[in-house]
Amino acid sequence: MVGADPRSNRLPVGADARQWNTLQFERTVLVVARTLTSTVWGLDFLDEVLADPRVQIVFTVEDQSPSAFHRGASDLLDMVEAPVISWAQAASHRFDLAICSSHRGSLTQLNAPLLVGLHGAGIGKPSAVPDPDMLRRTASKAIGGTPALTIAVAHPEQIPYFAHPETPRDPHSVDVQVVGDPLLDRLAASEVLREQYRSELGLHDGQRLIVVSSTWGDNSLMSNVGDLAARLTAVLPADRYRVAYVLHPNIWIGHGGWQVRAWLRRERAAGVLIVPPWRNAWRSCVVASDAVIHDHGSVGLYAAALGRPTLHVVHDTRDMLAGSAIAELTRLSPRLRLDRPLFPQVSEAIDEHQTDSYRDATNRVSGAPGQSLALHRNLIYRLLHLDPPSWPARVLAVDPPPERLPQVHSHQVVVDVRADRAVGVRRFPAATPPPPPPPVRTIVWVTSSGVCRIGTRYRSVSQCGGHRRGFPSTARPAAPGAFPRLRSRRRAVARSSCDDVLARRRVVHLPASGSQQSVRSSRCRLGAVCPGDGRTPRGLRPEIEC
Repeated sequence: MVGADPRSNRLPVGADARQWNTLQFERTVLVVARTLTSTVWGLDFLDEVLADPRVQIVFTVEDQSPSAFHRGASDLLDMVEAPVISWAQAASHRFDLAICSSHRGSLTQLNAPLLVGLHGAGIGKPSAVPDPDMLRRTASKAIGGTPALTIAVAHPEQIPYFAHPETPRDPHSVDVQVVGDPLLDRLAASEVLREQYRSELGLHDGQRLIVVSSTWGDNSLMSNVGDLAARLTAVLPADRYRVAYVLHPNIWIGHGGWQVRAWLRRERAAGVLIVPPWRNAWRSCVVASDAVIHDHGSVGLYAAALGRPTLHVVHDTRDMLAGSAIAELTRLSPRLRLDRPLFPQVSEAIDEHQTDSYRDATNRVSGAPGQSLALHRNLIYRLLHLDPPSWPARVLAVDPPPERLPQVHSHQVVVDVRADRAVGVRRFPAATPPPPPPPVRTIVWVTSSGVCRIGTRYRSVSQCGGHRRGFPSTARPAAPGAFPRLRSRRRAVARSSCDDVLARRRVVHLPASGSQQSVRSSRCRLGAVCPGDGRTPRGLRPEIEC
């Protein structure tokens, strides 16, 4: 056991603490803070579950085998003014219960029954699978009639991860309890405040909020396509769409907040809300969202459990545990194809989403929906050998957004003049470069007599029609109002990069090598910007536009 630290705090659990404490509590609980995310798990519900003057809670940050991201835990505890003692003092003191949401570190040094929970949406990564050696060594320290190690899992399917052959079968050694997911319950309870959150973010009626979420590590969204938020602002009309970017706290802690904001300066100027890691701001953003783009982190799974449309950007499945709920969500949800136009994929994911699309994945997040807080409280008080208080544990809504979406002061404006003479105006943040032109260069113009010319440059109207001068020999005359076909060895599927506009008409997209491809018509809302020279020959009208 680690020796006592001469600098140990005298309050509230020091050797002579009783003569100085105002409340003479009956039980002491130690919360082990390892990282910011694991610490958030405890802070999320312990103040509601253990709001009891009979119980004193103290925190410690392990420094014996610390996490590389332990600084986030220390900063968070300072921010909430939690009572903190050193690891040496924690290891030398006898506690009635120790609580942690990580199975890693030097937990076997503690002199207390241990309750280990799971932060995040279940076990989705190989690194989240518990170490059998830790289970065996921790369970060997059974204390009286209380299990030396109690595992609190969210869903019954997680129990087998803790049933290792090396784990003692003594019921007083290891106990696994299904207690649901307290965060999912809070998110669900916050749905009634969705419009309030949207208002506090600064969203207008009819605007859609797209949340981009990245976990940490080499295979994360941030590592592989860190400019995705900026790319979205370049193609999503600003008056209809806003974007928020949620980064895992380990990114902020590992690289530093100043550096992260510097890297994302262009996104901030384009109106993207860079969601801070403090105060769990991502939660209200997910509740307020209309769609979430995610990798293999927990945010996408929580969003799907709330019924939000999701698109995944998973670059390497090795970071996902096979058969996990997040792996199932990745199988069920559409993949955001970065080599295709982003706008149609996002709008289609929202418009065509069915609320039960991801049920096979989201039903595995919690085994006790709506009951997690009560189950946690009953379990903790049983381990403390105390009767629970008479008042019920409340499931509180998540905190409101800490800040509004940034205001954009200048825009690029795109104007579309449509066949019905209506004018459509779309704005994009000027801070982002204009979207790269699609791989399309050909426009087909028709007159009342049929196809006139294929191309973006015109000499005169008199040169139009049939197989006259300037008309590609690969084209065939079309009947009035019909669509031309170009002879080809292969067929190109017509794409519909549509915007929300007033008119509906037929639009066909031709690749740059239009004379070598064939096309077919499709029904689509007019609104795509043509990358040609934009000039309409006198007497002609656009029938097929890129």
